[in-house]
Amino acid sequence: MTMLIAATLAAFLGLPIAGAMLGWLQLLWFRFRVRSGKMKEEDIPFFGALLLRSMVFLIVLVIVGAILANLDAGPDGQDQATQNPAPSAPPAH
Repeated sequence: MTMLIAATLAAFLGLPIAGAMLGWLQLLWFRFRVRSGKMKEEDIPFFGALLLRSMVFLIVLVIVGAILANLDAGPDGQDQATQNPAPSAPPAH
């Protein structure tokens, strides 16, 4: 039961926390670019936009991972590696 609670918390809190961390990294990158003179201070997007952009990126990564995992599964849902195991070596004489 505790594993279910931990998995649920990770599912609900993982995306916003990871999105906030990626948004913060983007904000640091923009501030670095301002200090280096490549852009103006008023061109930095507000943190909410960076957070949303990060969360959309993470959701797309999860969707792509789920699609790839589904493509790897065979028609009966088993992994391709377990469906067609490699033949074993002949016994040594």
